[in-house]
Amino acid sequence: MLSEIKLFGPQIHNALEKLVNLSDTLEEHSSLKSKVFSHGKAIIGPVDFTFEWTSEPTIVELLELVTLIDESFLGLKSRYTITTKDDKNIDIEEAIEDTPNGAYSFFKFFGPRISVALEAMNTLVDQLPLLREGTINNKPLTLIGEFDFAIQWIRYPETDEIISFLKEVDNVLALSGVWYTVTTKGHLSHRKDDSQALLQIQRAKEEAEGEARKVTRYA
Repeated sequence: MLSEIKLFGPQIHNALEKLVNLSDTLEEHSSLKSKVFSHGKAIIGPVDFTFEWTSEPTIVELLELVTLIDESFLGLKSRYTITTKDDKNIDIEEAIEDTPNGAYSFFKFFGPRISVALEAMNTLVDQLPLLREGTINNKPLTLIGEFDFAIQWIRYPETDEIISFLKEVDNVLALSGVWYTVTTKGHLSHRKDDSQALLQIQRAKEEAEGEARKVTRYA
């Protein structure tokens, strides 16, 4: 598995130097020493740096790597994203379809201090009754896949509820210093029923209008 780093300037050259130095000293960190971890490297392509795991990392190990990157970026003006792709290729769209009347909000963080943001989000989710940490097939989505953190709504949210939630998110993330994007996706089963009903009504209306024109024509 790869953890891919995308850098945002200024000071990208300094950020790359920090990542190289971190890669060279990873074995000094006890929590990652037992994990066989290949050295990271700068690359040419859509991302700027990769760390390669020779076996699937745990969430704790991913958090440790993110914490080390956060610490190494202190004092820089650069920002970064980290994406660790799961070999199992979780199909989020399919999972949403299998969760009728529910929704997910997916967050992508632009660090540094992504580790602090994740801690704050976990605390926030525990405090709000409408939310729980997002999982698919009982597997946490934290730092795995395209997004960094997912929350699951226990029912389909109203727009004002999403806005209120995002106000809380801004408050708890303020100290972390991260930027973020959020994508909310859901599947509301009765909307499909409503659409079918509206379609039937429209067809009945068109048929009635057609019959009315016939009566008018031959009257």
